[in-house]
Amino acid sequence: SDISTNATDIANHIAADADTNVGNEYNTGSAITGGSVQITDGGGTESVNLISADANNDIAVGTDGALYLNVASVSISETITNLVDNGNGTVTYTNENGVAQTVNKSSLTDNSDGTFTFNNGSGAVNFTGTDNQDL
Repeated sequence: SDISTNATDIANHIAADADTNVGNEYNTGSAITGGSVQITDGGGTESVNLISADANNDIAVGTDGALYLNVASVSISETITNLVDNGNGTVTYTNENGVAQTVNKSSLTDNSDGTFTFNNGSGAVNFTGTDNQDL
């Protein structure tokens, strides 16, 4: 019964495959040509498109037949901002829409009397400093 089952399986395989040639059971070539991948075996060549036909598709066939994206066709939304030191303790930031905002910089002022004044833009803070290394 095993022999008859195997014989039936073999007959079905031959009918589906249309041959008994083992050379027809492996790929003999592959390529990417004109935006398609092609696989060749003993039964012929199958081809599948790699480039979508959808609208707004920017992928094309390159000179080597492979896929190519022309970077000039890609739009990039860049923004331009500007930051200027006004030289008076402030910085002006101009955003993408051209709207300017002035911001106070932090500053540390040596009052030349052993005290310092720190201003973070919210008002002055005074403190006494020393260079005494023995504290």
